Amino acid sequence: MVYLLWPALAPVLLPLCLVMPIAWFWHAHRRVVWFDVSSVSLVVLVAACYALLNSQWSMARDEAHAYAGMLFVVFVCLHFGLGAWAQIGHKPVTTATAVGFYVGFVLAGCLLCFEILSHHAIYFQLVATFPRLYPQSAKYLSSGALPSHFLNHRMTALAIMFWPALLTTLRLAATSWRQGLLLAGLLPSLVAIAFSEHATSRVALVVGACVAVVCHWSSRTAQRLLMLSWIIACLAVVPLSLAAYAANMHHLRWLPPSAQDRLVIWKATSDLIPKAPVLGVGVHSGRVITRAETERPKAPGTPYALSVGWHSHNAFLQVWFETGAVGAGLLLCFGLLALRAIGMQDAAAQPALFATFATCTMIASAAFSAFAPWLVASFAVCALFAALATAQVAASRSASAC
Repeated sequence: MVYLLWPALAPVLLPLCLVMPIAWFWHAHRRVVWFDVSSVSLVVLVAACYALLNSQWSMARDEAHAYAGMLFVVFVCLHFGLGAWAQIGHKPVTTATAVGFYVGFVLAGCLLCFEILSHHAIYFQLVATFPRLYPQSAKYLSSGALPSHFLNHRMTALAIMFWPALLTTLRLAATSWRQGLLLAGLLPSLVAIAFSEHATSRVALVVGACVAVVCHWSSRTAQRLLMLSWIIACLAVVPLSLAAYAANMHHLRWLPPSAQDRLVIWKATSDLIPKAPVLGVGVHSGRVITRAETERPKAPGTPYALSVGWHSHNAFLQVWFETGAVGAGLLLCFGLLALRAIGMQDAAAQPALFATFATCTMIASAAFSAFAPWLVASFAVCALFAALATAQVAASRSASAC
């Protein structure tokens, strides 16, 4: 619940996700169990080492070091967290943890839904009551309106956690009417995303739903489609970005202004990639380049600057720009190995897992900085709760077999 309401705390909250499974192993075995390193976790470890090396030529070395450190934390959490949940077959343990997950998700979803439908009534009341705690928000009291991006991080967190929450909910109830009652608790989160200003979260959730439907029809087809999409995104993002700009897609009136701006940013970023194609310009260097720009020419016929901006709004493009072909290769391996690992999970869990992967991919490809610590930690948190849901499916199947 704390994560969904304050996603910026994800790097701090991520290690706490290990407490329950590791504590259970300690209680059951009286020792911390060391798990075999999975191929997915190994890629994360290699990426962390490369990020540390890449930081040596980054123009923002401190931020690059923070990102590399975040990746090392993610490796440890994924290694122990995924390994623990894969071996916990004790249904009372998974059910108790799943109940906590469900309650936290529902409470946070209801609160965010009320905030959006009431135009941030709770937040404005807090600002009015404790102005010293919210000095930067006091100026919004007179207008009664917050910036459109105010809840974007929270909507992102709701979107990427929705599918693990759905899979968890489906396994908590034994009867259909109880299941329907529990599923109703997820509706406020959907309403919050639907009425929010963050279009990327809405699109990502719809894409995830489409993937889940395809997976119900054929999990192999869903896996292959996602693998093909991942390969294209990793290897062809630069020519596709240039082609979209050359086709004047940024002039399409039916596109939202934010989408038009992104197309211009992608063009400017793609033009700079050939200057450092193998190793990139360094993590977080795009921000430094933007700050140093004395002039920011506009794309012809638009109000949008031909600049890389604070970040590329596209993880695949930003990885090419700041970490080069080496980083793109690691990203390619990570996605393909993750999809292969999902295909080896319980068939009942695969639709939600593939939908989670698709939702996270859409968020990464059109929203925030690929190297933002809160977003990287958020994806890791999502993976750990997806592992919890998968363990719940496995434990339920084992209990039924007995």
